[in-house]
Amino acid sequence: MVSTLVIRPLSANFLKDIEFFSKQDPFIKVSIGTESQKTEIAHGAGKTPTWKAILNFKLTQQQYQNPDNVIINFEAFDDEGTKAARPLGSGTIKLSQVNNDLARNQNSRIDLLDSKKKGAGSIEVKFDFQNYVSSGTMQQQLTTQQTMGRGLRHSKGTIIVKPLTGRFDSGVQEQEEIYLVAQHGDVSYQSMISEGNGKRPTFRDIITFQLFDGADLAIKCYDNDVDRNDLIGEAIIPFSTLAKIGRNIFSEDVPVFNTNRRMGDLRVEIEFLDEFYDQLVKAYPTQEVRKNEPISKKIRYHNPDRFKKNITIRSQNKNLVVVKNETLSIQPNDFGEIKFQFFAPQNRGSEERCRIEILLEDNTVEEILIFKIRAAL
Repeated sequence: MVSTLVIRPLSANFLKDIEFFSKQDPFIKVSIGTESQKTEIAHGAGKTPTWKAILNFKLTQQQYQNPDNVIINFEAFDDEGTKAARPLGSGTIKLSQVNNDLARNQNSRIDLLDSKKKGAGSIEVKFDFQNYVSSGTMQQQLTTQQTMGRGLRHSKGTIIVKPLTGRFDSGVQEQEEIYLVAQHGDVSYQSMISEGNGKRPTFRDIITFQLFDGADLAIKCYDNDVDRNDLIGEAIIPFSTLAKIGRNIFSEDVPVFNTNRRMGDLRVEIEFLDEFYDQLVKAYPTQEVRKNEPISKKIRYHNPDRFKKNITIRSQNKNLVVVKNETLSIQPNDFGEIKFQFFAPQNRGSEERCRIEILLEDNTVEEILIFKIRAAL
């Protein structure tokens, strides 16, 4: 599985201001391996700058499973306009330490050294994971559950959870940033920060779980603060409801409670697929196609990362769905068009499902698209 490490350099305390006639203009460069990203410039902030940048880094399964081998580098610079930026200090942190800080629900501190290996100050950094699996692989978590005797078994299928919007009228301010943590069994995922204001947040995450027998789906809502993240409340969707979805789509406002106090509602859509998927899955509405009258469709595929992405699109059933452009290069934080041609199943009125895999250059499956094709009567 590929996870995204979200890095937010919040502030710094430098021991020196290297400018004489004005205050320095600091920015931070963050690097993991060969990939680097920068914050905005804190103009005139001197020794105590703050930043709002959100930097996203993709981690491979190997990196995630070996956090001691993943070094995150931080370099601080004073912007000099058209001239080369002047270094203010540098420091590192291992991904294993990031995990320890996250477990304690605290931000990380990066100590900086100058070119002479003397202390230069520190940076406060907030880390998060997007689509972060809480611990181990799916199989390891199953083994843990069975050993602990919780009585949880897998149902044959996958649920696709789409939190859409929230409506909070109590205990939430408009300026707050909201994020969600969805948990089913021993697996949990954290969403990205919401769009919109705190009372009416919107979400774009698509969260995939293998369905556990007997386990409810819990979605906790948090406000995203610099010092600590406060629980707003929790929405519970019982397993009995999940088990009845079948071919229907669950789409309801689920109440959010904190103890016995109702904080608002969370609009959630859930779809059930009778197959297992470990990757991110997007399911599309059923397409009705007449025999010998194929139809053409296209979708916009987003590259949220800050580096160019080359993908391969592979259809698992070319009798149903043909990909017209099987390779695509997408610029950072941009969209590319994937073009398809849909064909009718053989039997009139029948419906079949086609799986489309989105592969990265190393042949890792980044995402799965599910199309349902129905033969018109």
